[in-house]
Amino acid sequence: ATNDYQKERQFRALSAVSDDVEIKVVRGGANSTINVHNLVVGDIVVLEGGDKIPADGIYISGDSCEANEASLTGEPEDIKKNT
Repeated sequence: ATNDYQKERQFRALSAVSDDVEIKVVRGGANSTINVHNLVVGDIVVLEGGDKIPADGIYISGDSCEANEASLTGEPEDIKKNT
């Protein structure tokens, strides 16, 4: 039981670190880097290749957009998003 408790504590600590992500946003016309937990309605998230999409939103502009939805659908292929 002690071993399970220690593993659970380690898992929670790792999960907390992996959720602590910095993202680039445009807020009030100024570029800044914020913690994902400080994202608010009205922020414009600047995405680059390999970034995780931190929240639901509207795709404003870019050359092309593909998303890997394997964790949601199980499909290993990237899905092209309408732009």
